[in-house]
Amino acid sequence: MPLTHYSLLNAQPREKTYKLFDGHGLYLQVAPTGGKWWRVKYRLGGREQCLSLGTFPTVALKAARHRCEELRASSPPELIRPPSVGWQSSSSGRRTSRLK
Repeated sequence: MPLTHYSLLNAQPREKTYKLFDGHGLYLQVAPTGGKWWRVKYRLGGREQCLSLGTFPTVALKAARHRCEELRASSPPELIRPPSVGWQSSSSGRRTSRLK
């Protein structure tokens, strides 16, 4: 379910860092100190990476979504893609990587 502005405002710090996911790799990372950072997940060479888009509320939800869309549109498909791409099932039912 996509995030709302009020759910972001009401996100309280917890004992450990946690993530609130919006979609297309975009999420808000909430730190125990109360800091809130926008991040985008992507894969590079089969490994998951993340890119910071700024802090909330300096960067609003709409602006973070727009930056995420721009990043995905301007990057080559092999650089930015959903984390599930790159895995396929073999005939034995086990998951194997195509990125070897």
